[in-house]
Amino acid sequence: MWEEFSLVLVRNLRGTDIRMIADLFVTHLSIASNAYNTWNLFLDKELKFLRRFPSVKQVKKNLPKSMKTKNGKPKEIIKDVQVIIDCVDFRCEAPSLPAAQKQLYSAYYNDNTYKLLIGCTPNGCISYSSTLWSGSISDKEIVKKSGFIECLSPGDVVMADKGFVIRGDLALKGCKLQIPPKLKGKTLKPRASTKARRVSNTRIHIERAIRRLETYRILTRIQKMTQKSYMESVVRVCISLANLGNTLVSE
Repeated sequence: MWEEFSLVLVRNLRGTDIRMIADLFVTHLSIASNAYNTWNLFLDKELKFLRRFPSVKQVKKNLPKSMKTKNGKPKEIIKDVQVIIDCVDFRCEAPSLPAAQKQLYSAYYNDNTYKLLIGCTPNGCISYSSTLWSGSISDKEIVKKSGFIECLSPGDVVMADKGFVIRGDLALKGCKLQIPPKLKGKTLKPRASTKARRVSNTRIHIERAIRRLETYRILTRIQKMTQKSYMESVVRVCISLANLGNTLVSE
């Protein structure tokens, strides 16, 4: 059992081919493959407690000192921010059917990908991940169709990049969208420039969270079409393990 658990951790972290893993652990290919898939399904359920979607009250309680004012209150730019969202793509094999290729094709990456909506708290802890969607889906569509909005409560603030045109969808839930202000003319006004800088400095934590997630090199491999159902469990397991690391935001 310990060897099977080690097999999963080694492959998720190093992205090692399953054939090499079988040789490394001196076992048959089919046994290594079954053990890997079974353990990921098991760990996905057992480590679910590491992927909680906290309330704004809980988020504020766990903010680092660097995100608070001298009197201990959250800084204005992150006041009521429940989650920071972004999308991450994982490259996959090209399906044989042209229609399927069209669905999976990501114009941004110029490749076939699975797309994941991911969210983190202001201190960089990953608190939300959607199921895997086809790479062609837009940021707006994945937010609407993934069920993300249903996780929010009225009054919550969602921080995102300019590409997330979801202000109206969030408003229907009683939530707000915080994005960098749009450029009007050649330059931003001083107040807008300050806000843009502060939003960017806070939003960068989702990018740091994604970079930490991608240190699990199994996610950077080209994924096989036959493994999509298991891939979702692998992603969630890697998220849980990533959340065990040190906080991304210093005190």
